[in-house]
Amino acid sequence: MSKVTPLKGGTWQPYKALFPIPYNEFKYNPALRGHQNTGYTEQP
Repeated sequence: MSKVTPLKGGTWQPYKALFPIPYNEFKYNPALRGHQNTGYTEQP
């Protein structure tokens, strides 16, 4: 992606390679707390 995106006139942010972990997953599995994917905030 980092090579193709500039050719199309954009910029690539590496953190966008992964989606954020949905908040509901943190509710169902408290062990995930503190393990949000880089670039995203863990919401309350």
